[in-house]
Amino acid sequence: MNNVLIKSAITGAIGTSFMTLLSIITSEQKGRQFREPEILGSLLKPLPLNKNSRLAIGWIAHYITGMGFNMVNQALLKKIKTSPTLFNGLLLGAANGAVGIAIWKAIFEVHPSPPRISQQKYLAHLLLAHIVFAAFSNISMKGMTNKPAYKLSKS
Repeated sequence: MNNVLIKSAITGAIGTSFMTLLSIITSEQKGRQFREPEILGSLLKPLPLNKNSRLAIGWIAHYITGMGFNMVNQALLKKIKTSPTLFNGLLLGAANGAVGIAIWKAIFEVHPSPPRISQQKYLAHLLLAHIVFAAFSNISMKGMTNKPAYKLSKS
């Protein structure tokens, strides 16, 4: 498998972890449900799955989606011949947020029993969450791709 794809998947998982941490903290502080994996899992209630299975699928789907978003982001940066930075991570995050909001709005509209959450507040939260995601994905990608200025010699 391509080394760049592996790095994109790893750094996408890192960004997803920071995004999820923000969502957990925000959920606790605001007393609202902003945890993406749990919301994803709740969409599976119509299926004959137990709560733990739905939650596990929600977590897996959340991380796979984050890795996919980051792979697209890194391919875009490569296409425009620039490296990952905090600044373009913030820009990509805003774009990712807009796409994420559109996708979630569509899901909420077509799902037969969408989760009982404040959809407006959740969708607004997604913009910041995606900015955090892309910023940390880019920072970690930059760290993985930069070669050190020196090598430690063998003693």
